Amino acid sequence: MAHELTSTPSVNTSLDEFRFDTIPSLLRSSDSLLSTPDPQPQIISITPNSGPLNGGTEVIILGTNFWPSHKCVFGDTIAKTMWWNDGTLRCIVPSSTIPGPVLVTIEGHPLTVGGGKDGGGVSSSQLPWFTYEDTGESDL
Repeated sequence: MAHELTSTPSVNTSLDEFRFDTIPSLLRSSDSLLSTPDPQPQIISITPNSGPLNGGTEVIILGTNFWPSHKCVFGDTIAKTMWWNDGTLRCIVPSSTIPGPVLVTIEGHPLTVGGGKDGGGVSSSQLPWFTYEDTGESDL
């Protein structure tokens, strides 16, 4: 049985009801020709790569695919982070109670270990470490 169209469907041309927050998901939809995943941020270097336990060290992190919303994480602690451009972040190292190395990552972007450049991850020798140094009064 054929259905007969008895009225013209209405089309909402008003922006009042349009949800702009859906645009990113529409552009990332697997059905879209514009579909490209956000590139994974990658840390290439951390300078300096060590500092005192009480934190406060300003570090420059060089890498790729950084966004203004990205935050540096030292171990499990989020650092105050300022975005300079897609390849540079400036972070203020948070304090730590334990001396030694901690992994530096970008919040919300887990680090893939193994495989190197060809395997989509980094080798263990390329991991972005920051070392907390005990420069306390025990040295006297």
